[in-house]
Amino acid sequence: MSASTTKTKNQPSRKPVLLDYLKAFTKDKLIFAARQLCITYSKLKKDELAEKICTEMQKPEIAAKRFAIMPDENIHAFETALEKKCFHPTYSEYALLLPFISMGYIVSYPDDCFEAVKEARTVYKKINTADFQAHRQQLAWLSSETHPALQPPASVPVNKPHIGCPALLPVSDKFLLFPYPAGGIFLRNV
Repeated sequence: MSASTTKTKNQPSRKPVLLDYLKAFTKDKLIFAARQLCITYSKLKKDELAEKICTEMQKPEIAAKRFAIMPDENIHAFETALEKKCFHPTYSEYALLLPFISMGYIVSYPDDCFEAVKEARTVYKKINTADFQAHRQQLAWLSSETHPALQPPASVPVNKPHIGCPALLPVSDKFLLFPYPAGGIFLRNV
């Protein structure tokens, strides 16, 4: 990715489609994505798995849970990316967009251009309500690195995860720490 900010102008959209993007993944990467979404995948062929992941990612309730734990800076960067067509992000934009790239809502191209898939635009319009933003704001302080709930005791028991799901660490009777694939953790409401 270029460190230059001279390439940040929008380019024409390449009209990325989530299913096409997912079908380009290897089966191992699709399995990783299926585990993130707690999708049973053992008997599915690669294309079937891509379709199932695509369907799951477009469900407003799934997207709302995934987006609700994002800090304000990340959400603002994502909303800005939704307004752009194909663009070259700065390093700071890239860092803020990385969770959405990891989730597949923003695609990258070999020439370091990035663009939100049309399904991301659609599902975000559905979930981006005043109630969603209020809920997200309530969770924002919990995901702060300085919050005591994110400082687990020396030994934290790990629940046996559902097959295909990462381990969940209990924080309280209402929240679980959930490992985030791109690094770090987030809280999940139970």
